Amino acid sequence: MFDLKQISKENQIEDYRSKIAILSLENKIQIIKEVISDPYKFINYNNIFSELLYDLASNTPEYYQILELIASKFNKDLAYANLFEPLIKVGKERKDIALFLFNKIMCNPDNDELKCLGGHLLGGIYLGNKKELVTYLQERTEETNPHVILAYVRSLRIVYRESTIDDSFFKLIDVYRAKNFEISNLELIHLSFDKYSKNPQRFFNLIRLLLECNPNKYAHTVFYRLLYLDYFLDEHFFALIDIGKTSENTTVLKDICSCFIKYPSHASQIMDCIFFWIKKNKIFWISLVDHVLDELSKKEKNFIVEYIKRYSALSLEYGYPFPPPMFQSLLHDTAEDALEVIEDIKCTNRIEELAKLTLLREILQYCYKDIAHLPTLKELAIHLHVEFSNTPYTECRFNARIFKQSTINKDQYHELIDEINTFIEALIYGRRSFDFKEIFENLDNYKNIKKYAQSILQECQIKKKYSPLLWMLEYNNTDAVVTNRSDKGWGKAYLFELENGLPIFERTPNDKYPTQSMREKHIKDSLSNTDRFWTFITELLLLNKIGPDSIICLSKQFNYKSDIDVIVAFGSKVLLLEITFPDTHRELKLMDSASKLKSKTYSVIDKKYKQFMKSGAYKEIENSDNNLFFVVIDGSQVPLFGVDVSEATDGPLSLTVKINNSTHEIVDEKLFFNYKESIWPQNDKFKYISGIICFKRLPVQNCEGTWYIGLEGIIISNPKGKNILSPSEVILLSQKLFVKELDMEFCKTD
Repeated sequence: MFDLKQISKENQIEDYRSKIAILSLENKIQIIKEVISDPYKFINYNNIFSELLYDLASNTPEYYQILELIASKFNKDLAYANLFEPLIKVGKERKDIALFLFNKIMCNPDNDELKCLGGHLLGGIYLGNKKELVTYLQERTEETNPHVILAYVRSLRIVYRESTIDDSFFKLIDVYRAKNFEISNLELIHLSFDKYSKNPQRFFNLIRLLLECNPNKYAHTVFYRLLYLDYFLDEHFFALIDIGKTSENTTVLKDICSCFIKYPSHASQIMDCIFFWIKKNKIFWISLVDHVLDELSKKEKNFIVEYIKRYSALSLEYGYPFPPPMFQSLLHDTAEDALEVIEDIKCTNRIEELAKLTLLREILQYCYKDIAHLPTLKELAIHLHVEFSNTPYTECRFNARIFKQSTINKDQYHELIDEINTFIEALIYGRRSFDFKEIFENLDNYKNIKKYAQSILQECQIKKKYSPLLWMLEYNNTDAVVTNRSDKGWGKAYLFELENGLPIFERTPNDKYPTQSMREKHIKDSLSNTDRFWTFITELLLLNKIGPDSIICLSKQFNYKSDIDVIVAFGSKVLLLEITFPDTHRELKLMDSASKLKSKTYSVIDKKYKQFMKSGAYKEIENSDNNLFFVVIDGSQVPLFGVDVSEATDGPLSLTVKINNSTHEIVDEKLFFNYKESIWPQNDKFKYISGIICFKRLPVQNCEGTWYIGLEGIIISNPKGKNILSPSEVILLSQKLFVKELDMEFCKTD
């Protein structure tokens, strides 16, 4: 017996022919049925299949059953060579058998799919006799069965493989196209691509007419064939693209996009199509588009030029600059070219300027990925400084030291990234004018702030510099009631905290700024510097919540190396507080999305703990049970702060799935925190941390209508800490600091 499993794919024909003599008819029928019935065996043993299909050809019921089985297994619109060739060979070399089978097939009213295979037999019968085939088909032009029409078209496709195309051929084609049957039209498309090189214009017209007739039905076949066609005129391709690009089938759009790689000299036409998809919100559903644009941009700089031109025009049409889809796919190895093109844009209005800045920010995002892009990054910074340094109320400052160095480390690179991003964001989102009359009138209501802010705001007015005090003080008391999410609510709340916190800072003992004049200078410097402004605000918020009577000292120095921010009396205990104000993740600032972000809370606890140990303050904890050390984290700028805190203190959220080995079904799922990866159990070094105090700010309006900053927070004790607060003490301290508890329910599991 002939065992398929023992045959190597390379030698299967030789093995079959060496054993054919000992195989019975039943053996052969069994083998071909086995191959047909299993798609994987058909792929692996298709050569044997072809041999058997020819060898077994006869006018017997058994062979007819094999043909019926084949017809039921394969899509009638696909031209498998393994089906074509053996049946064509039967038609050519065994005409009597082929005619008997063909007539029997065509007379059978119950099996239309089998009629499609009849076209192979008919093509073989008339191979080399195209005039006779044409005569045969002309006598049957009244045929109305779509499957028979398909068989006729397929016979033409076979007979005219190498023959010269004549008018009679095209007349028959016109007849079949006019019948407008989907399955025969698909075969006409295949035929047109086969013969395209013989008469490009005539067959292009046929393809175009069919595609226009029903793009949704025929586009997949058209553009799939174009993927593998070596010769097709450019103008014909883009004429078909204009029809096919409207398809709702993402597979069709992927095939169109893949075809673009063969046309690198047509940047303008390809970008017309890309931006058509962008406007229709289809671009992100098309797989491979990023890869295709990457490959094209390497071959031709014009793709970047055309993209930027169309993006700028579309932003102007929309009235706002939208995130430029797939732009970074064009930047691989060509970011310098893109930057050069963007630099040359001359903006005549605000929309064009915003579009340009959005593109420049995309360049920045691309540079962020690799320090090797330092030359491009420096060029970007220089351009921004030259073009936008005089923009009102927008501070432009880059680290000059970094620019002088030919090589820099990763931290310096990220510092430059942050500075450029801050400047671009200020240019995009910043205000260009302020009502200083209203600002100075409102300032008169805050005598403590006015002491420091008067000169700062005057400098802002003269030099057109920005300060957060500007938007805080630019409000109108006659405005309608504001919501707690409005700028006016936030601004008034911050002014309240500043007005009340500045006197506390001035009067509290301070090791770092021991004299009154030093403290006043520090206050003015902090209010003048935008970066330091918000860190200082966080300090004042804590001072206001704790209250002046409970504060022992600020910036307490235990040795010359470092200090502790705030020392607080809390009942019989002394709390040493280190305050930190982490900014938004750089990944989130720069990228449209970030799949994984390392916990900010984890890193700031570790950093503050090192600072605590360096200060020598740990000895206070070591030598006393009543001294406690807390890291205070203002997470107002950290997205999903509750998740971030949970990941640091409880470990990353993990999922375990239990699967039944026999059925492969999920039988159990468990969500849990991987505590071993949290900060506490790493080792004993964190034992001096009593816990962390986490909060986010929110504006609150009391019953009298006064706005202030409330804190939404939580106190988490270190389970391995040497000195920690009791549960009742945690509640008391929370009530003192917070208006509500930080919502972390979505992080918890059963």
